[in-house]
Amino acid sequence: MMPVMLHLVTAQIFRPQVITEEFLVSCGALLNHIKSIDSGETNLESAVGQTGSEEFIRIVFSSWEAITQHPMLLTTYHSTIVDCILPPLVSLVLSQNAEWRIFSLRLLSETLSLVANHEAMLGEKGENLMTNSKLLTLFQESLLPQYDQILMEPDPVPLYALKLLVTLTDHSPIFIRLIEDCQVVPILFQVILDQQDSVLGTAKQSVVLLLNNLVAYKGASMKMLYEQGLVDSVRNLFIEMTAIYFEMDEKSGLKSTNNLLLSLIDTLHNMLKHTSNVVRSALQAQKSDAGGDTQAAEELLLINKPLTDLMSLLIQLLSSDDPDVHESSLLSLSLMVQLYGGENQESLSPENMDSFAEALKCRKDPKQQKLLLRIIKRLVSSNKNHAESIKSEGDILIETLQRLAQATSSHADIAIGSLASEILKIIEQ
Repeated sequence: MMPVMLHLVTAQIFRPQVITEEFLVSCGALLNHIKSIDSGETNLESAVGQTGSEEFIRIVFSSWEAITQHPMLLTTYHSTIVDCILPPLVSLVLSQNAEWRIFSLRLLSETLSLVANHEAMLGEKGENLMTNSKLLTLFQESLLPQYDQILMEPDPVPLYALKLLVTLTDHSPIFIRLIEDCQVVPILFQVILDQQDSVLGTAKQSVVLLLNNLVAYKGASMKMLYEQGLVDSVRNLFIEMTAIYFEMDEKSGLKSTNNLLLSLIDTLHNMLKHTSNVVRSALQAQKSDAGGDTQAAEELLLINKPLTDLMSLLIQLLSSDDPDVHESSLLSLSLMVQLYGGENQESLSPENMDSFAEALKCRKDPKQQKLLLRIIKRLVSSNKNHAESIKSEGDILIETLQRLAQATSSHADIAIGSLASEILKIIEQ
């Protein structure tokens, strides 16, 4: 009968008819049966032999895998999936059988992803996949405490395990807290170190996405992330990824590289935004005589200072043809110069001056032009060496600034012209 089940769920004509709530409950029962075989509670081999037992398990896994390829058939059965399918899959991730572990991790990740995506699309209220107390308990008490071992296993186990964490943290901050509580974060940084020679490897890509989810979460334990080496990891990953991005041609996986680069820029932006918020709060408290913690702000500025090594790369990304890359880089660069001014001596190198000039010529959006000019103004006003560099080696940038200073055809142009004139005055001084 088991081969018939696989045939029914893989046949286009039969599949919509057999996938019912009762059928999904039966799938859950079969997965629980595999769980009892794995734990030794059931001995199927004595009845059907080793080959028959292995065939039974393979068909059950393959049948559910086939079902997950058709998410629209499952949209009305989310509660059944959460109650009947996910718990045995979570348990089987911890199986002693490596093949079952891999299969279960992959199926768990795919199942969670399709259910979570559909729930997010519908905006469902009340208890859902990511707030189901039974499922949360399973993850917290059974799965996540074992993740240090799972992530250190040979491939492809860590690949699926990381993909699962990305799915979970994409959809719920609850899992970010669970990951922090279960001490999974240190293992993530170990994975980054272990994958140093594989910049575009699947595991490293997942860690980049996961780091972005962690840093973007407002309640994240930034102190723990910094202690684990967040700054060095992000700086090194950014340098590696931009090197690949600049070398890529349009036909060699540029889209996936763009997505990873955007995730890293977003992570960098959130780190800088966190620092900026702490500094702003300390300054406001100091002004109001509330005794702001300026020491904490100063320490955070010092911790994040190595990120200024990325300033030149951000400036070069301003000329990117991808509008998302350009805009994200511009916002991160703006925050960086607000915090650190012109401390990076290479920020107005000849190459970077040309990048600024190119960006000012190509970007016609007045808001972006003004932001670019404010960045340049902050650099030259906070470090007189930068003004000297532009005066001696920045002819193209000076010409661009002069052109903008003379444009007065609209209110936006007047504001832009005023900023350009201010920069030229600082340079001339």
